Amino acid sequence: MLKQISEKIFSGERITSEEGLWLMQETELLDLVPLADYWRQWHNPNKKVSYVVDTNLNYTNVCDAYCTFCSFYRTEADADKYTHTVEEMMEQVGKAVEKEVTTVLLQGGLNPTIPLEYYEELVRETRRRYPQITPHYFSAPEFKKMAQVSGLPLPEVLQRLK
Repeated sequence: MLKQISEKIFSGERITSEEGLWLMQETELLDLVPLADYWRQWHNPNKKVSYVVDTNLNYTNVCDAYCTFCSFYRTEADADKYTHTVEEMMEQVGKAVEKEVTTVLLQGGLNPTIPLEYYEELVRETRRRYPQITPHYFSAPEFKKMAQVSGLPLPEVLQRLK
């Protein structure tokens, strides 16, 4: 099966979902290296390969989504809940910069007590203090919670966080 899939990939043909699943479940990682490298070179013939050094910082663990798979969240009643101040988050970003991080993923719980201004200040201060950092901030559910808490339509929330 690996030979058949390899031939498809090397001829520029798309593999099926079933073939992709087979590759994930049945092949050794090192068997995928030549396929992945071929695909990368086909999409990006430049010999340079780059990467980013990133970190995932959490500004709060308070969340009202209660996802059954999540062991991260806490409720307002939990003793070990936290919501970091913007200044505390800037200290964390600063420590990441010292470690040569280039991208910061910032996520937290869906905290119904955080006003939109908090998020605006997080973005503004990161850009002001650490312009070398690429901020990769917030998930879709977080944006939705911001809109709900602020009472603003989602497009306006997104515009304010640009």
